[in-house]
Amino acid sequence: MSDINSFREKIGALISKFEKDRHHYLSKGYPEAQVRVEEDVLSSLSFFG
Repeated sequence: MSDINSFREKIGALISKFEKDRHHYLSKGYPEAQVRVEEDVLSSLSFFG
């Protein structure tokens, strides 16, 4: 059970970081394709939330 809790904590930290730095990820200097990949990953991970 601690493995799933550890996983959830790590995913939560990644989601928080993404949300905190969203303006950077959505800036003109950040590759659009990379934003799409990261948003797809985060949306699929929200299933575990």
